[in-house]
Order: sequence, then structure tokens, then C-alpha cells
Amino acid sequence: MTTPSPLLVATDLSALSGHAAHRAAMIAQQNGTSLELVHVIETSMLDELRRLLGSSEADLEHRIDTQGRAALQELAHAIERQHGVGCRWHLSHGPVLGAITDQAQKCDAALLVVGASGSAVLRHWLLGATGDRLLRVATRPVLFVRQPPHQAYRRVLVPVDFSPCAATALARARAIAPQAQVVLLHVCAFPYEGKMRFAGVADATVIQFRQQARSEAQALLQELADGAGLAPDQWLPAVTQ
Repeated sequence: MTTPSPLLVATDLSALSGHAAHRAAMIAQQNGTSLELVHVIETSMLDELRRLLGSSEADLEHRIDTQGRAALQELAHAIERQHGVGCRWHLSHGPVLGAITDQAQKCDAALLVVGASGSAVLRHWLLGATGDRLLRVATRPVLFVRQPPHQAYRRVLVPVDFSPCAATALARARAIAPQAQVVLLHVCAFPYEGKMRFAGVADATVIQFRQQARSEAQALLQELADGAGLAPDQWLPAVTQ
């Protein structure tokens, strides 16, 4: 039997990252998989701290490593006690983005989970490497977690454009929240409406074209849901313009 790929939490050991770790543990427990944590000590951060503090290289790095390992071990034990999920941890050195993506590749992570702040897409990682950059370079699904988890996800919004990626996005959402009701959203663009009105096309004709576009989108949403095996009570369509 093939062992399911683990979930990987990239953590800066803040409270916000702790929320992400516990959400990942809930998902791992639901899916019967394991969890891995990675914390990166960035080389540029060490260099800057040495410059500011005047500490010797060996002493500073040793103290930061020791504190990082202790915090990772404490978080892993808390997850195992609270969620009953096996949890391994890794302490890495180097550029943050590269270390995270390398670890995701090594463990063949099914999902990368990180903490997201309310003021930006994601908190700054250490000395300026941002989560939106991580999103651009990651080759695996990324879940941003903003709040402390209290229960499993109950409703998931999946925006789709009917490209080949739509079915994949829906499958990923269901893997993260298998019991949640899915809302399939399509923004129905009608790019030629302005030109039609400029050309003097009657309002009734324009409205007819808009209604036709909505009907086609509704049908495609139904086709997507059927292809994913969703029962009528498991999903809702949402078409907006």
C-alpha cells in the first residue's frame, strides 16, 4: 500500500504559524497522513545579527539553532498530543524560499501550509522574503491559514474559469476539506458588451446575450460537479457578472 504524502508546514515559530500547524494537523488527521514542520534560519539574518550584536559566529548560530530545535520539538509534541498525528520536524539553513521548496520536494509534500496575516497576503518571512514570492515559486498546492482552527472547514469557495486547471482546483479543495460544502464560483465575463452598446445594439439583445452566457456557465458548473462526483447537497453554483 502506498503511503500518503505528508503535509508540510513552513513555520517561523510565531503564534500565527502555530495556527497553520494546527490546521494542517486537523487536515492530516482527516486524511490519515503525516505532518512535517520546517523552520529556516536564513543566512542573511545571521549575518545581520552578528553585525548588530557583535557575537561570535559559532556562539550565535549555536544559540539560535538550539532555540529553534527546542521550539520545533515542542510544537511537534503539542500536535501529536492534541491531534494524534505523527509529526517530524526539520531545521534548515539558507535562503528561506529555497529551503522551503527543497524540503517540500524531499518529502514529496501533498500540501504546503503557511500562516497568513490580515494586513497582507502573508507575513514577511524573517528579513523580507514574502509569502507572495513563495506562492509564485512553489510547485505544490499552498494553503494560507489566517485564524486559529476550531473545527473542520464547513464551506469551501472554488473559483473556476473552466480551464483544465478547474477540475484540479476542485479536487485539491475536496482533499483539504472532504466534508465541506463546495461553492463553485464563475465570474461570467461579457467582454463585448461595451462595443455592442457603442454599435447601437438594442438593450434587449445585450441582455439576451448576458442571459445566454449565464446559462452556459451554469451548465458547465453542473458538468464540473458531475465529473467530480458531487451529489446535489454537496455543492452550490454561483455565477456572477
